[in-house]
Amino acid sequence: MPVIPFGSYSRVEVIGDHANGYAVQLWRCGESVVGLLLGYVGDTAEPPTGVLEDVRYGASGEFSFRARLSLGSMSGKGGTERPTRDRFTFRGTLSESAVSGVLEIEDPLNSGVPPRREMIALRRDEEAVLEPATDLGEWRRQVDEILRTRGPRW
Repeated sequence: MPVIPFGSYSRVEVIGDHANGYAVQLWRCGESVVGLLLGYVGDTAEPPTGVLEDVRYGASGEFSFRARLSLGSMSGKGGTERPTRDRFTFRGTLSESAVSGVLEIEDPLNSGVPPRREMIALRRDEEAVLEPATDLGEWRRQVDEILRTRGPRW
């Protein structure tokens, strides 16, 4: 079954070479929605990226997903650095023009810090180019190329 671009939604603030914000890229495969979450936390090129998991999209626009990213690194024992294990949970709505709702972010290895919640409103990015795929296998191979350098480190 073909994987067809559904849309890219973003709200990213760019100052010089640095960016802050999120983007969601979505494709349809039959009745299912697959996609990526991009977390901009510094350099505008190659933001940390994670695959959307447990995606739910209902007829009335309700939309939810989970994703894993590594947005940075933390100091560990003995001064060693380790990638963060950022878990994202989104609950909100998806329309032709926007993704909006609550994004919850937590790092389970940083147990002393409670999850952070952000209200997000991502607008459709008409300039983004999403490539179709002949099937989910091809889409996953394309995504694996991205994740090799930008995916979660856990």
